[in-house]
Order: sequence, then structure tokens, then C-alpha cells
Amino acid sequence: MTPEELREEVRRLDTLINNPQVIGFVEAVKTEAAHQRERWGDDHDEMKGPEDWFWLLGFLGGKVLRPGVTKEKKLHRIIAVAAVCLNWHRHESQRRTSTHPRP
Repeated sequence: MTPEELREEVRRLDTLINNPQVIGFVEAVKTEAAHQRERWGDDHDEMKGPEDWFWLLGFLGGKVLRPGVTKEKKLHRIIAVAAVCLNWHRHESQRRTSTHPRP
């Protein structure tokens, strides 16, 4: 690939994961989870304990209750909460696997 083709591919991939997802719940959750990992990094999740994940869910879920939130924004925030659950599950699954190898 040429440098310009590589730049175009980076732009294309960036557009896929770095925009608010509101339609197609399961796919939107997967895309939003990837966006969250891209934005905050895996090291950020490594530092979280169960109580941090819990409070993050409450914080993001609470944003749905704010006055003046559009329907699209509410849907995106619900997807963001589900994506946090997906990332939490991923984090816990990997942690357990690395701590207790399975036969």
C-alpha cells in the first residue's frame, strides 16, 4: 500500500469506530466497546477494580436522566453502558484466564 492508501485506510477505520452508535444494538455495542478501548487504552482498564466498573456504569447510565438529552443521545448512552459491560466482561475473563490457566 502506498502512504496515501494507508492514510485513507486509517481514516476509514477511524470513522467506523469513532462515532456515536445508536442503531443495531449488538453491533453498536461491539463498535462502541472497541472505541472505548481505543480511546482509553487497555492499561486504563487494568487499573479498574469491580467498584470502578460499577460506578462507571452508574455515571454513564445517569447521563440518560439529564434534562434536554435527545433521543439519539439517550440511545447512544445506553449503548455506551452496554459497551462498558462488554469491556468489563472482557477484562474479567482475561484476568481470570491469566491468573488461573485452564487445563
